Amino acid sequence: MKKSIIIFSFLAFFVFIVCACASLNMVEIREIPDVEDWAVAPEGYEVVFKCYMIKNPPTDFDELKTLVETYLDDEFNGYVDNSDSPILYKYFFYRTSKKFPWKWEPDHGYLSEDQIYHHTDDMIVAVYWEPQYEEKEYYVMQKSTSSKDYGATIKSVQY
Repeated sequence: MKKSIIIFSFLAFFVFIVCACASLNMVEIREIPDVEDWAVAPEGYEVVFKCYMIKNPPTDFDELKTLVETYLDDEFNGYVDNSDSPILYKYFFYRTSKKFPWKWEPDHGYLSEDQIYHHTDDMIVAVYWEPQYEEKEYYVMQKSTSSKDYGATIKSVQY
């Protein structure tokens, strides 16, 4: 009886550890609220600008593109464009880092401003889409994590 309790306790602990480790590596995406577009909009266009944080993004470009594509397809399932002017959608996805933690939000402080455009070193996917055209443009980037050249683009692919 004691032996079965010990074995059961060990198995329960093992399952707990495995589940805890698996949850640490789960990919998560969240929208970053209250971001402001820093680029000038094309004349005559309405621009929708959104930024997202990805925790534990895949390193494979095709997997990362598929993750973002699936996320956007789920978000815009059943989208209908009723605007009179052309719309340009800009979606930027960022990796988490020490400089750009998961819970980051813009700081509009007087002396300590911290805006999304200060974190382009952590941008790993940019998506541009105009609804009048079917295809979205995906730019997937691998960025350096070295302190010497942090955020430098090592490789990029356009889809």
